[in-house]
Amino acid sequence: MKKLYIKGALLALLVVAVIGCGKKQDYVVTQVTKPIFIAEGVREVSINKQDREVMHIVYNPQEYEASFEHWKMKVPYGDEVVVDTEEALKIYQQLVMMDMQMEVAPDGVKEDFEDPLGKIKINFCQTTEEERASAVIGQETDKTISSSYQMTPDSTATLLIGGNDGQGNYYVGYEGDKSTIFLLDEAMVNVILDINPFNYILKISAIANKETMKSITIKMDGQTHKLSEAQLEEQVYRTLYTDILSVFVIEEIPDVGKVGKETILRIECKRNVKGAPDLHISYHPWDDEKYAVTVNKGTYFLVNSADVDELKAKITEAFAE
Repeated sequence: MKKLYIKGALLALLVVAVIGCGKKQDYVVTQVTKPIFIAEGVREVSINKQDREVMHIVYNPQEYEASFEHWKMKVPYGDEVVVDTEEALKIYQQLVMMDMQMEVAPDGVKEDFEDPLGKIKINFCQTTEEERASAVIGQETDKTISSSYQMTPDSTATLLIGGNDGQGNYYVGYEGDKSTIFLLDEAMVNVILDINPFNYILKISAIANKETMKSITIKMDGQTHKLSEAQLEEQVYRTLYTDILSVFVIEEIPDVGKVGKETILRIECKRNVKGAPDLHISYHPWDDEKYAVTVNKGTYFLVNSADVDELKAKITEAFAE
């Protein structure tokens, strides 16, 4: 029952609008040292911890995508992995609250931020204090006139995280104005620095709009099955297509070098839209209960082997009719 619910929820995402739409546009952002934004106004976040980028989320819409595909997690997973927008919104809200709860450090406090513990770069739509205050208490905003809902950001700010004051706070400051030093509760900062990217993605092997498919080739157990664009309109194969994209990931791969070389199932999808990359999905041995999944050469996650075996049975059944 739980799997059916999740599957239905994923299908429902096909008609849920995410901020903005349409073709990716070039844009110019202005660096600010006094950012004012709401969670819905964030368009890109890069989190670095000790000079290592641990997560990078960006709003990057393409014409061939469904709206829920517009957010990508460039780091650590790449373009093939889609962000869970509801979970990501919690990160953006955390960043809003961090900005609002900074306190100016006492006179005489110095922090050079030359070797910061972390950096959080945010590209966003600059707004007003009034709109931010309204958003924090849950008041509705008129999206047609609010700058926060435009497709591209107009501002950028980088929060630098320095040392600890020994009293439960970090010294922080915005890049471009290192003379202004703030204090920020370490618990709030650690939510971001200790973030687990896996918690903020859709837990599904691969995603692609069926309307962009020209053909699908399936290889398994020494057999090859092919589906044309016309066949994908037939009920049995429409259902099969949904099944193909309904294998859920369960955890990150701890060691890619231990993935088996054998290919248990390979699915190759050719696209009918210019600029849309073809989709290659394959499953490989891991252990008695899990397989590794590779999507367009990216191998990041494990899936339940039983789910893949069930998919193979559905493929056999569909082509037997």
